[in-house]
Amino acid sequence: MTKIYCVVCAKQAVNRRVSRYDELVTTLQGAKAAVNPYECYCGYCAEDLDENGLFPEDRSLPDNE
Repeated sequence: MTKIYCVVCAKQAVNRRVSRYDELVTTLQGAKAAVNPYECYCGYCAEDLDENGLFPEDRSLPDNE
């Protein structure tokens, strides 16, 4: 069985609802895909992403045009 990890919090993502405060695992429910097939943005970390895949702190950065 292949393990999938969150690229933000580095916890193992499992296919069930777990506590946001669990130290070892996080949820795949509501997760977003990452570039690597064995990585994701877990359901809790993905809550902060907007429609462009940016976190709140990234949205305020000036454009590099």
